[in-house]
Amino acid sequence: MRNITDKDKDYALRLLAANGAMARKPDAEILYILIADGCAERVTGQDALFRPYMITDKGRAFLACGGYVGESQRRQTESLQREQAERRMEKNHYKRDFIMVLVGVVVTKALEVVLPYVYKLIINIFNR
Repeated sequence: MRNITDKDKDYALRLLAANGAMARKPDAEILYILIADGCAERVTGQDALFRPYMITDKGRAFLACGGYVGESQRRQTESLQREQAERRMEKNHYKRDFIMVLVGVVVTKALEVVLPYVYKLIINIFNR
């Protein structure tokens, strides 16, 4: 069993879409994959002598949308977009944490400076 690429499957779909006008016929292994995916079907009746397999409507639509190569490229693009979104979220997470630490330091220092004055003010108010 050889390694069947997405290009091979797309080529076989194009051969079937040409309605047998091409001299070359797709490999049986590829045809079985296309049938399993619902892109091709076995022809019955008198037409089976001339064209034993034909492309289905689903196969035509799939081929028009880019076929197997287009699908794998879409999956790769979506995967890259997800990874980039995760990296952006992680970067934003670090920014948020850094800002929260800075706010905490500023508030702590402000309280260290202001609290003694407030304490003295409260004591002076109650001592009167």
